[in-house]
Amino acid sequence: MRTAFIQHYNAANAYFPKPNLLISENMKIVILMHDLSSNSLVRVYPIAKVIARKHTVEIIGTCFNDQIFPAYQNEFEYVKIKGTRFPLYLKRAPEFITAIEADLIYAFKPMLTSFGVGLIAKYYKNIPLLLDIEDWDFQAWLTNFEESSSLFKYYSMITSLTWPNSAIYARLLEPLIPLANQRTVVSSFLQQRFGGIVLVHGADTEFFNPKNYNPKVLREKYGISTNERIILFAGTPRPHKGLDDLVTAIKSIDSRNVSLMLIGGHRGDPYIEQICEVGQQKIKHLGYQPHALMPEFLSIADMVVLPQRSSIIAQAQIPGKLFEAMAMAKPIVATNLSDLPQILDGCGIIVPPEKPLRISEALEYLLANEDYALELGRLARQRCQTLYSWNMMEHILDEMLKNIH
Repeated sequence: MRTAFIQHYNAANAYFPKPNLLISENMKIVILMHDLSSNSLVRVYPIAKVIARKHTVEIIGTCFNDQIFPAYQNEFEYVKIKGTRFPLYLKRAPEFITAIEADLIYAFKPMLTSFGVGLIAKYYKNIPLLLDIEDWDFQAWLTNFEESSSLFKYYSMITSLTWPNSAIYARLLEPLIPLANQRTVVSSFLQQRFGGIVLVHGADTEFFNPKNYNPKVLREKYGISTNERIILFAGTPRPHKGLDDLVTAIKSIDSRNVSLMLIGGHRGDPYIEQICEVGQQKIKHLGYQPHALMPEFLSIADMVVLPQRSSIIAQAQIPGKLFEAMAMAKPIVATNLSDLPQILDGCGIIVPPEKPLRISEALEYLLANEDYALELGRLARQRCQTLYSWNMMEHILDEMLKNIH
């Protein structure tokens, strides 16, 4: 199979003209998104902001809902292409391609409506193409598919074939990934599978700086008492992220003053409703918040937990909120998955996945040892500034753009 992929790759490159690879200091770079209404903007946001330091950035994407993803809807001027299912999407695709006028295309996710469109534009308009991979979407879909009932499997397969961003089409595009001029990936797991350069979506350590925020004033703003201990989880709640384990751990802590602040997700989501019902008064669910407010919530928090569960989905991912927590000098508890142990080496607490008791023990230790917690946070910020800041992202992107081939 691999030989067939290579033959296809060589044949395609021989048939189509080579894109112009002259890289200048002020290019127009079009970022292609598969769905502007999805949480994939979490990944796009820091990369687009860093690129915009030296280049003109335009974000074009299909929008399958009327609303841009709430946390980032005011961060950029977006070019929206209305999303539809097949066969109607075939009429929208030419509109998408026509809208691309750029020196360079950067497609996010190997989806039909981002990478697929980008490939057509690359060869039709002779524009170099980069591809970013932050998840293994097909494996995530396959895992859910295999765990479903027979009736749901039938329904899932039928609906997937009409859905342009179906993971099935992403799987069909995987053999074409080498056609991108370069690839960036979020983790070493994805690098081993797809190649490319590891680029984490790090933090703006100037904006996320604890010296700029007053926790006491912010607690008053949000109605949180000074003696309440806040554990923060930020992101789109999903079962593989281990929120069930975190809620179990927090409920086992023998203190009335410990609460989980949950930022992300919508009320009415069955999974969130289930989490809130189990956690009851221990949970403060604030829903999605503007990204510009994240330093405030981190300033309020005593610590941050990333309780990822053991799965291929979690192994492929690196939670973007990790680096913002590091930048804000927060003590962090994370499970032993993906690159988390390497990233938090010497500045965080690593526990086994799916062990609520171990999470609880780590939290209780941090709550009882404030000096140690503060030192972990100080070291985390220092490590973020050195390895995971926007300045380091800029250096990686600059070198990549200079060496596109």
